[in-house]
Amino acid sequence: MENYIYTTYIIRVGDYAMRDIKFRGYGEYPNAWVHGVFFKINKLNPLDEPACWIVNGDTPYMHHVILESVGQFTGQYDINGNGIYEGDVLKYEKHNEPYTVKWSDHEAGFMCENSNNYVLPMGWHKMKIMGNVYEVKK
Repeated sequence: MENYIYTTYIIRVGDYAMRDIKFRGYGEYPNAWVHGVFFKINKLNPLDEPACWIVNGDTPYMHHVILESVGQFTGQYDINGNGIYEGDVLKYEKHNEPYTVKWSDHEAGFMCENSNNYVLPMGWHKMKIMGNVYEVKK
């Protein structure tokens, strides 16, 4: 039985912060998106469900979030300056079909893909966030 704890950290080289590792998940209370440090504890006994929380510096308590909604920040921003997270659905101005942000083991990084194509992160600043896969499933 495995227990996982994911934390937010900043990778630093000298005084230069390379990337802020943070997460977003849909909170059960309040019914809203929560950003910050992600914690997941798998089943502690057969009757338990995995427990997932996000903690941010704005509130003094942990927000219980729905596991399927959790996505990691990619470090990229869309055309409007909004942070892009794993699971976001993006639209590229020159294509009609939306793209979904996913982790690629093969590329060892995040990618946007649809049924015909993929876009590497360097092109994401030309795309617009249209929603995310969790909201579509809901």
